[in-house]
Amino acid sequence: MEKKERVKKEKPECEWFVEPDPNANQWIANELREDIAVVTERLKDANQKPHNVYQLRNHKDVAMIKKAAEKFDWQVYFWTREGQKSPIKEWTFENKKKKIDLKLVKPK
Repeated sequence: MEKKERVKKEKPECEWFVEPDPNANQWIANELREDIAVVTERLKDANQKPHNVYQLRNHKDVAMIKKAAEKFDWQVYFWTREGQKSPIKEWTFENKKKKIDLKLVKPK
């Protein structure tokens, strides 16, 4: 009996994008220009709404811009997509808080 080889499907590469407000736009363009050519694109989401975005290199860029946006009170939106032909999806950050286990302690 002949064995069939399993072919593992490669997951499409995840791409990150940021859509800044006018206050953040210049800062982000300058930060990204330091390392790579600034790539601006007009991409559509699942509802076919276009968004003017900068393509980011990785999640580290996302964290850097998120930190600056919080510090300077900028409005920025993060987007992601898997594969170059798929629509972009908004990325929201979950504020995870530590769970505290509260137990009733009876006085002795």
